[in-house]
Amino acid sequence: MDAATDTSESRPDTAGGTAPGVEEIDRISLAQALQDFEVANARVMDLTSRLTTTHRDLVATRSELEKLKLRNGVLRKHNRRLQREVKQLNDSRAVRSAQAATRAVQKARKKLGK
Repeated sequence: MDAATDTSESRPDTAGGTAPGVEEIDRISLAQALQDFEVANARVMDLTSRLTTTHRDLVATRSELEKLKLRNGVLRKHNRRLQREVKQLNDSRAVRSAQAATRAVQKARKKLGK
């Protein structure tokens, strides 16, 4: 059969309608399009859910970071105060006297051989 006599193809007929088989192809195409849409929609729903969860985690992590920054600032301030106090103690006459006495005792023990 040549193309002019092949009736298995869907072509408009001379009355303006469609040849048999076009409606079946349209029905199959529509069904496939609906399935494709459902798959795509499910993917969008999944991605949206994952994005929302990730965003929630990001907000919580940022909040925790800000709290830790504040805590770090407080601890640094406290550390500086303690360092000043230690320096004052080390510079005090009592500590210097105790250190000198300790050195004298150690020196005396060396001389005595203990």
